Amino acid sequence: MKKWFLYTVVFFVSYIVFMIATLPVSTVLPYVKLPKTVQLIEVSGSIWHITAKQAFIKTTNNKSFLINNINARVNVISLLKFDPSINISFGGRTLNGPQGQLTVHHLLNDISIEEAKISLAATEITEQLSLPIDVEAFGKVSLTLQNYSVGKPLCKSVKGTITWPKAALAAFDQMAELGTLTAKLSCEKGILAVKVNPKNHLGLTFTTYIRSAKRISGNGYLKPTGKFPASLMQVLPFLGKPDRNGRYRLNF
Repeated sequence: MKKWFLYTVVFFVSYIVFMIATLPVSTVLPYVKLPKTVQLIEVSGSIWHITAKQAFIKTTNNKSFLINNINARVNVISLLKFDPSINISFGGRTLNGPQGQLTVHHLLNDISIEEAKISLAATEITEQLSLPIDVEAFGKVSLTLQNYSVGKPLCKSVKGTITWPKAALAAFDQMAELGTLTAKLSCEKGILAVKVNPKNHLGLTFTTYIRSAKRISGNGYLKPTGKFPASLMQVLPFLGKPDRNGRYRLNF
């Protein structure tokens, strides 16, 4: 009798797990509260494997950022460790928007992102900025994120770098090669900070502060050096007057 009872319990537990595993994500999504700045398009799959054709993220100045071909898979082994994680990939070589992959850990506690590798066309970044002149950017910008822990308002800790190899800009019909630009990510009192490595052809020292998708600011200086692109010299007057140290103030 006990044996049959045990079999019955195992059967019903297995059945419930199977039902949950095959539950369409469309039945669960209405109960998931997404940020107001995020909109998902054509979501399908089960709760174990979710796909979305596109995601629109509203940024500053009422602009939007597009992510294509999103795939999210729950790591089954992580469930056995009682520390659920999700592997996420998105984008593609022939698609607009970013391309990359990352893993989201600690879903039941302090959420963190690890092993993130993301690349994005530089021009899609400049389109999000309010610049005093029309600028076209060339090349790919890559983000390598070892760890990012979610906190208030945005982060608890972060370790990562941004690289823009063979950076180039076009302004006033002039092309300027900038070499390689790099930046380091840090968390300052819950605010995500992106600090540019001052060793660059532009003589640029600049830090961007990200408080949310709609609250981004930055400040720093531009001090032309001997490696400053000659084709960008005519842009300098649009930045105002230099200070006594020959630096042009930059902020947004």
